[in-house]
Amino acid sequence: MDMETQARTRPAIRRDGGRTEGVTRIHADISVANTSLDLGYPPAVMVKMVLKRNLVPAGIEFTDPIKAKERDAEHKAKAKAAGDVGKAYQGRHRPGRVDTGEQVICVKQGSVSADFLRRALSANDFYLTAVYAAEREDGKIVLTIIYAHDERKPAGVETPIELDANVQSALRDLSQMAWANCYVWDNGDDKPATINFSGMLLGQKPKQVLSSRGGRLQLVDPA
Repeated sequence: MDMETQARTRPAIRRDGGRTEGVTRIHADISVANTSLDLGYPPAVMVKMVLKRNLVPAGIEFTDPIKAKERDAEHKAKAKAAGDVGKAYQGRHRPGRVDTGEQVICVKQGSVSADFLRRALSANDFYLTAVYAAEREDGKIVLTIIYAHDERKPAGVETPIELDANVQSALRDLSQMAWANCYVWDNGDDKPATINFSGMLLGQKPKQVLSSRGGRLQLVDPA
């Protein structure tokens, strides 16, 4: 069983009555959503960073290559099996892709950092449980960092895991980078939430960071 499957568990009680407030889109080359993710129910949070191979920290294990068509077919089948037929088609959020979750934070051509993210998740009882990398079909690498909730995690998942000091330092450096694109996905009460970063902006200071306020993950100004 892969880590994405292991990260799923039964739904938790919601902290509030709503999950998202909708997406605000700005002109063609910049897109920003001023919304947030309720951290009171996901069993895990998966942070994904798109990197060139030479930037993957030494010591990170590689898993099987990512095949988008196979992943989309799996999403489509699961949506249909759950009765969510309206989510089992291409183009809901990305052209040509099957996305069964909802984008609650969407930054395109911006400048976002994950510098506060680990502290934000730790403050809401999420702890590091896995780190691995996989190659995409375009040759780029997706580094995946999984934080499982201490109480809602599946049986047998250890939190926190221990990482080599050099790996910890490399991950800290990556989290402090500015990224042009940041997408936070709410995938439902029984599935891990997903945070995607791409478009590393070398040498630039971030204009926004992901942090938590009142148990909700949101964009804030850097301290």
